[in-house]
Amino acid sequence: MPNQSNSNPNQLSENLRTYRINNIGKIIIATLNINSIRNKFEELKTLISGNIDVLIVTETKLDESFPIGQFVIDGFSIPFRLNRNRWGGGILIYVREDLPSKELSKHTFNDDIEGIFF
Repeated sequence: MPNQSNSNPNQLSENLRTYRINNIGKIIIATLNINSIRNKFEELKTLISGNIDVLIVTETKLDESFPIGQFVIDGFSIPFRLNRNRWGGGILIYVREDLPSKELSKHTFNDDIEGIFF
């Protein structure tokens, strides 16, 4: 799907819905650099609901002071999460709840790479 960074949220949601309809039966995976999820979570829920199967959100800027329950989305499993801090980094991975998934904790990255195997 083309880069949608300059689109307004309604147009982006409409584009995602069209993409979903045109790709019935296929798993749609998206990635989003959110640059802090704290004040954007409600909009994120609206965008992905029914449109995306797996969403990788980077630059969440979360630490352990934010409970995971604060970032649960109906229709998705509890997200895989890698905290960092409010100044940068952090990952949340949402997988539609009917798709089997698990974190592969045996696999790790070097300290200078931020990532989650799932």
